[in-house]
Amino acid sequence: GRGRGRGARPESVVKTIAAAMGGGAFKPIAAAPAGEDQDQDVLWQADYDKFHRDFRRELCVKFVSQKADPRTATAVAALLDRSSRSETGSASLLPRQSKPVPLSEIYADVQADKEFVDAEDVRQRLDALRNDSVPMIQRHSGRGESRSPSPVPMAAKGAKGAKGSAKAKREGASASPTPRFQDGAKGTEPWYSVDVGAIIEHLKLLTVQSTIREKFGLLSARLWKVVMKFRYISQGRACERALLPVKEGRERLWDMLRVGHVQLQEVPARSDRAPGATKYLWTASLKESLSRAREGAFQAQLNLRLRKAHEAEQHVDLIERYKRGAITEETELAQFDQLNTRFDRLDQAVLKIDEMIYLVDTLVDQSW
Repeated sequence: GRGRGRGARPESVVKTIAAAMGGGAFKPIAAAPAGEDQDQDVLWQADYDKFHRDFRRELCVKFVSQKADPRTATAVAALLDRSSRSETGSASLLPRQSKPVPLSEIYADVQADKEFVDAEDVRQRLDALRNDSVPMIQRHSGRGESRSPSPVPMAAKGAKGAKGSAKAKREGASASPTPRFQDGAKGTEPWYSVDVGAIIEHLKLLTVQSTIREKFGLLSARLWKVVMKFRYISQGRACERALLPVKEGRERLWDMLRVGHVQLQEVPARSDRAPGATKYLWTASLKESLSRAREGAFQAQLNLRLRKAHEAEQHVDLIERYKRGAITEETELAQFDQLNTRFDRLDQAVLKIDEMIYLVDTLVDQSW
């Protein structure tokens, strides 16, 4: 879009875009030549791939913050920031795991916040995520780089004798101030990467569960989770695992079958496919359930937008009078404030659904 717009001061627009450029979200594609009027229109282009990569990062950091705590999320954010410097292209084409980063660089980025006691604190938090039910972190070692066991440069510990001491001083003077750490007895520094694929897949699973819970209830969401876990399971066993009576579980399964969240698979024991000799197993596909959730999200977003348009149409006179500054009575001002509050809530709901659509739609075709 252009650098100017109605109701916006050029300098404020430029400052806003310049702030976004710090993260690479915008880039100029046409500017005034040197020596000419610099106040003329400047064309800017949004880097949608950068936006998608940033959204992908925010989803991961937010999930870690909810799963663990904000301090651990800070370490993961530092890891992703280091890795993102070499990322290009669409978020859907990025590898499943982020680029491995050594512990020393992660600690160097987070120690300024004074949220961590030492590098061991960072290591323990990352290892806890590695051993979580959702393996969010992968640990790598043996990269051929020997590291010292304490946050002291290698040269300060590797020298022996006067000759070694002088060599250590020379190396210490030119070495990076970033501390290096050992991975226990292996003598190598641990490297960490974020398993973005595992996080995204779990978020998709939670999204479908939330959709089913809102439409069919908590018990149906629990039943769907059981079917997803076992892939193929009989009706009686699914109800038993979900702690539901068989009759109620059967009704809930058929309700979800009608909208495509579960499927019924026939396993005949004879070639004539006689019902008495056929087993009926329930199964669920995350891809199919995500497709249903996507359709529901678009329908919900359409309903919200139609509701906002209806509200605006019903109060068009009040809105026009407010634009002209003709509202003076307290009752009319209160009515407009109430209308504005409803608009804000509808906009927030639309943004929340937008986030869900991005997770389901944009990241649904990952080639992992």
